[in-house]
Order: sequence, then structure tokens, then C-alpha cells
Amino acid sequence: AFYRVVLSAFLGYLIVFYFREAYQLSATSCAAGMTASTGMAAWIEYYLIRRALKKRIGKLPSDYSVQGLFWFAAVVAAGSAYLMQSFLPPLYPAVTGLIVLGVFGALYGGITLAFKNDEAHEAVAPLLKRLR
Repeated sequence: AFYRVVLSAFLGYLIVFYFREAYQLSATSCAAGMTASTGMAAWIEYYLIRRALKKRIGKLPSDYSVQGLFWFAAVVAAGSAYLMQSFLPPLYPAVTGLIVLGVFGALYGGITLAFKNDEAHEAVAPLLKRLR
């Protein structure tokens, strides 16, 4: 986690203070760049954690079908939420955000539940117990 924080801070600093002036980037572009840099730092952290676990416990099981399902659900849900946002009338940003995130969450959860993913069912089980 330490490396991720340091790398995110360093890349954020570069984007906001160096690249913004060097390439005349807008504040919106810098915000997108900082988001991307945080994502890159997270992937690097993921790699480092997997490498450390491999050294300690050996080969890690990888279920690529589950990862593929999550990526498929994320792409479909994000695309649908983006389309939904483009068809909405101008609303207060918080209302638009609630609608778009609601569509994303419902589709992502629905797709993973429809494919009978164990993690999705475990996440929903406490909610279903309370509703019964």
C-alpha cells in the first residue's frame, strides 16, 4: 500500500504541476489523468502483492472465467450507464449521478447474479436474509 500511495502522489504531482503547464491541460483533463494514474498505481500494487504471495505460498489459483465475467459485467454496465446519462435531460448533478450509478450498480449486480457468481451471491445473501 505504501508504494501505491507514493506512486499515486508522484504521478498526480507530475500531471497537475508538470504536464498541465507543459501541455496546457485543462483542470478536467488533469482530473482524468489523476484518476488514470491512481488506477495504474493500483494495478502495480496488485502485481506486487501477487508476486509476494507467490514467493510465500507458491502458485496462486487464477480463475480467469470469473475475472472475465467481472470485466464483461463492468463494461456492459458502464456502457449502459453512459448511454443512460447521454439521454437524460439536464438535471442537478447529484440526481444525474444517482441515476447513472444506480443503473451501473443494478446492471453489474444483475449480470453477476445471473451468471450465478458465488461472490455476488455471498454479497447479496445478508440483504436477502433481512428482507425475508
